[in-house]
Amino acid sequence: MHISGLCCLPNFSRGVKADSTSVTVQDASSQATGSTSTPSKSLMGAVQYGERGEIISAPNMRHFSLRELKAATNNFNVKNLIGEGGYGKVYKAVIGKGPTSMTVAVKRADKMSFQGENEFRTEIALLSAICHPNLVRLLGYCNEREEQMLVYEYVPRGTLRFHLSKKAERPLTYKERIDIALGSAKAIAFLHSGTNPIIHRDIKAANILLTDSLEAKVADFGLGKLTPDGATHVSTVVKGTMGYMDPDYYMTNQLTEKSDVYSFGVVLLEIFTARSPISRGRHIASEMHSALRQGRFEDLIDPSIRGQYDVKYMERLLGIALLCCDDSPKHRPSMAEISNDLDLIARPKLSEPYPPDRPVSAPHQIADEDTEVGSSDSLANMTEYDDTTIITTHVEDWTVVAPR
Repeated sequence: MHISGLCCLPNFSRGVKADSTSVTVQDASSQATGSTSTPSKSLMGAVQYGERGEIISAPNMRHFSLRELKAATNNFNVKNLIGEGGYGKVYKAVIGKGPTSMTVAVKRADKMSFQGENEFRTEIALLSAICHPNLVRLLGYCNEREEQMLVYEYVPRGTLRFHLSKKAERPLTYKERIDIALGSAKAIAFLHSGTNPIIHRDIKAANILLTDSLEAKVADFGLGKLTPDGATHVSTVVKGTMGYMDPDYYMTNQLTEKSDVYSFGVVLLEIFTARSPISRGRHIASEMHSALRQGRFEDLIDPSIRGQYDVKYMERLLGIALLCCDDSPKHRPSMAEISNDLDLIARPKLSEPYPPDRPVSAPHQIADEDTEVGSSDSLANMTEYDDTTIITTHVEDWTVVAPR
């Protein structure tokens, strides 16, 4: 198995292909393997834009007025600010009054953001057409007076990344972590199902939100891509987050569902180790492979969950994560397979106490040196860790479809 992580910023010099004024999302309806949810089958949608970029129609979406969102956020008061990123700022808001009021999250685009316009259109196009209990729901939008805002369901417990850090009120238990991993896997498997798979392209702990009951909700579809009919991959400008980004996608510009699989493998390692994806120039997957080979993988596990798990199941979990992080996409499992395996580990049955017998390591060998592992890399021992996003600037996204 050959595993690597990305520690550098790319240099972009590709051509430009302008976006169409109409973005269509087609059927992606089949249920993910191992999922207990029943996704909506009404998944046809099309967002229509006018000549000036204004939204003419968006199925299943409500249009919120600027005045309404100003009132809901107390004129975007800093006290309502709950998040901030490359796109802009996110505010907690209350729509309406009395028993019919609703708490929502409002993402307001930064007017200086180069990624705002495309992300705004992409999220509306994709999220207006899909529904799954482990995906954050997009309720509506505002697009007036040069303001672009997206209105989501409010997910109260914040990001998985926060709950793996020392800032959390308490550490997540092993059971909570595997349920979060399973819910996230089901959501991504759902996105990849159907005739036209949706590739998220930015799966990371900061983009997985948690409800009051710690149910996982995959969020932030601004970098998402719909796979056109008959395509094996989409060639596109490289976008994503260091440490989570698929090395094959970074090197070839060819985006596939297996790019999300790689990112999910990193998240899976992060969940059970509470370590950042890259530390001291080493990628978490390389660290874990060395530890497994040396029989000391428990040295990397978050100390707060030691004694809560069966060692053979933890070893299997780590094996699944490393398969996801294989440098070769063809050696990575599908998200449906991962979801099924995690379901068997989370809820083992007497008749089938272990996931299907697939090799934990790929046929080829990892090319890395042994390394000493210490506890200083744990997120629980760090004030903060870098979450730098690699985003192209001044370059419009372009797409070339490779036929199947």
